[in-house]
Amino acid sequence: MSDNTNNFQHNTASDGGTQYNAQGDQYIYEQVLHLFEDGLDALKHMLYPNAVEKFEGFLSTARDGRVDPAEEKIARAHVFAALALLSASPPAYLTPEAVQRINVHLKAAMDVSAGMPVYAQAAVLWAIVKEDYYEADGMPAPAPAASELRRHVGDLTPDEAAPLARHLAPARGGTWRALSARVRELGLEIQQETPFEETRRVEPGRAAAVKKYFTPVPDKKDQVGPAMLLFGAALAAIVGFIIGGFGIVLGLVGAFFLARPGVRGYLAYQEYLRKYAEAMPKVPDPTMDKWLAEDVDYIKKKAARRLRLNARLKQDSGDLVVPEQVVVGFPSSASGANHKIRVRRGDDGDLRANAYDVLILLLTDGLVSSYGCRLDFETGNIVYDHTQEYHYRDIVGISSVSKPMAREISEHVELIGGVTGDFSVAKLFSLSVTSGESLTVETGYSGTVQDANGNVAWAGNAHALNIIQRMVRARHAAS
Repeated sequence: MSDNTNNFQHNTASDGGTQYNAQGDQYIYEQVLHLFEDGLDALKHMLYPNAVEKFEGFLSTARDGRVDPAEEKIARAHVFAALALLSASPPAYLTPEAVQRINVHLKAAMDVSAGMPVYAQAAVLWAIVKEDYYEADGMPAPAPAASELRRHVGDLTPDEAAPLARHLAPARGGTWRALSARVRELGLEIQQETPFEETRRVEPGRAAAVKKYFTPVPDKKDQVGPAMLLFGAALAAIVGFIIGGFGIVLGLVGAFFLARPGVRGYLAYQEYLRKYAEAMPKVPDPTMDKWLAEDVDYIKKKAARRLRLNARLKQDSGDLVVPEQVVVGFPSSASGANHKIRVRRGDDGDLRANAYDVLILLLTDGLVSSYGCRLDFETGNIVYDHTQEYHYRDIVGISSVSKPMAREISEHVELIGGVTGDFSVAKLFSLSVTSGESLTVETGYSGTVQDANGNVAWAGNAHALNIIQRMVRARHAAS
């Protein structure tokens, strides 16, 4: 080997090989291999941006021709770079630019790996990207067709399937389902939840329990009085028959006048028992709050999917600069809904309802993305929903205000269980933008005297207001 200390030297000596200078090209070669190993380590720890940087650095040096790593290693670097670009998100969540980078990597991987195990890995990953990003939303995907690439699922070995199982998020399309089956066949684990098709499940008996919670307890009815009247009626009739003659008439008349209110009282008591059974027993307030928290968790996941955002923080390779912010309130008194909601004050003094408006705010570097919905609290189902996205520069205000209600609360709300009926002011969370639009949620009620306990039973509203205000101010100051 040449002891020339300059950089790369190629000769055609008797061994016909390429000679690497021990202190030049061999050093470069080792550094490039370190890039690949560092990329593997970053991918293992789910440090996806760092993994992309390392693998693309490795590939860039290899393309320059300064080193000549094996083609299989080049193909794997392309596949792992594509996998890291996905950042454990469904392909549909990515930007067009990121998907195009993935397409380039996977095409390059397949171009150099025919006949190698990594070829199947690249083909399957590319099929998943094509189906979820393009085909599921009616867009044409670049060739080759995903259905053609899907045929290689059965060629995956455990070593090729393991990175896909670990780092891929569930996606739409037949290839994801085929991959899941193959992974289980190989004895590996893979995420089972399928985006956009999640079925809402709640605890058995929840609907009946929530209905009871918001059913008024009837006023207690007396059962002794009706029983005494009916007993007296029976006694009068018996005595009349014992006396005989005109006494029978008097006994029957007396029995009639005693039995009539007695029967009415008995029927009223039976109606009381029926209504009491409809209203009692009531689930504890903490159980109601647990169910609401479960609903909000479900809605947060749905919000991220509808908005196509990775709900992890940026430091964890996600899209968000702060965790999702949640505002929960009552259906607006200004909405003009033709049916009443039921509101009941719990033992803790907070108000709970059989329907809620829920607003999820997801803050990224450049946008505030919102998902709002009406929640039917009995079933846990979303009645309707909406999404909006705003640039920080377009947001002119985040506020918590109190305003007179647009109509009498009795026209909008049925107050249950001792809630004061003099509420005339709605407490509002409001996000306003330059166009005049606003996102508004009623988070409580008050009356002529400020009612500190007229708030919805959701502790996160004040925190959401503070965090969103802080983020918007910071972005305005930086612009």
